[in-house]
Amino acid sequence: MRGRLGERTDIIDRPATARRGTYRILYVDDDPVDREAVKRCVERDRLPFQVVTCADVASARQLLAAGGFDAVLVDRLLDGESGTDLLTDDSPIPMIVLTGHTELEHAVEAMRLGAADYLIKDPKRLYLDLLGTTLKNSIDRWQLREHRAQNEQLRMANFELDKFSSLVAAALTNPVELIEHHCRLLRSSTNLESDPFAKSCLGTTMRSAQRMRALVVGLHRYARDCQARPKLEILDSASLLARSVTNLNELIEPRQATVRYGDLPHILADEGQMQILFDHLIRNAIEFVEEGKAPEVRVKATFEEDRWRFEIRDNARPIPEGQVDKIFDVFCRLKPLVNSSGIGIGLAMCRRIVRSHGGRIHATGSENGNSFVFDLPPVPD
Repeated sequence: MRGRLGERTDIIDRPATARRGTYRILYVDDDPVDREAVKRCVERDRLPFQVVTCADVASARQLLAAGGFDAVLVDRLLDGESGTDLLTDDSPIPMIVLTGHTELEHAVEAMRLGAADYLIKDPKRLYLDLLGTTLKNSIDRWQLREHRAQNEQLRMANFELDKFSSLVAAALTNPVELIEHHCRLLRSSTNLESDPFAKSCLGTTMRSAQRMRALVVGLHRYARDCQARPKLEILDSASLLARSVTNLNELIEPRQATVRYGDLPHILADEGQMQILFDHLIRNAIEFVEEGKAPEVRVKATFEEDRWRFEIRDNARPIPEGQVDKIFDVFCRLKPLVNSSGIGIGLAMCRRIVRSHGGRIHATGSENGNSFVFDLPPVPD
């Protein structure tokens, strides 16, 4: 088709399950018979447990400081000390208390001190049959709680960042507006034609104020839009590209630019973010073509390694060698391209959008033009 219009650190390490696929358990008990019985029972369970044992709180703390455990089993009564001394309110892994005492107050006290669960060591050792399930459920519940807490912290951090960026944008915009206002007053009340130097200075000041306003607005948009989690839905990438051609009509038509593309796939992505991505990459491809030369943009997609790989190729001036990575940094405007109307945020936003969809974006330049390549997730079967 053708378009002429167109991270916190504790002494106890985080759970190790995700790294190895095995549940590593620390069991603390001063009775060697119980230690061996629990170790043998847990490790023969169908669940992938590995048990490390020790006999006292001091040894347990040393092992925990080294990290790599997913849960702790601890006997409440040790030789001359209490196993509950290991319990803390902010432990990053679940701790389960074992005891031969059946009094309810011991269970309540252990849970108050931070225990994730509580098992009674009955004389017939029936509790051994419950250990595997109890450990697995405690680890799952603990990790779910941790994930929820982390998500809430992230949500609050994003909320504070958005509020802060809005306040900063407002604080910076006010003096810029004042500068623009006084420039207009000077222009209307002064005979600038008789003073070329004053006219030049006033024009430079006005353009600088306008650029400052654009930077503030762009940075606020970057902070606001790029922190949003993508709302994934099935999208027709050809329709997105056709809409970009329409959106950029005022740029495409005067330059007599052409945007060519064939069959493009459906993707799983956020519609608003994808429109920003396509709009900016097509705009870049057209704007950086020398005056007097008709811009030519070609878009294609191939399926590679379970992702759709998009390539947008242009006939623009090549990106300077060794600087292809810098163009994705915020406020980066390379010297050979400074006549662009951009403010150096668009490609940084493109990278954030692609990364939020689990992909990567990179650019290459040659004497025939530049190529921007990024990958996006397909529609699941």
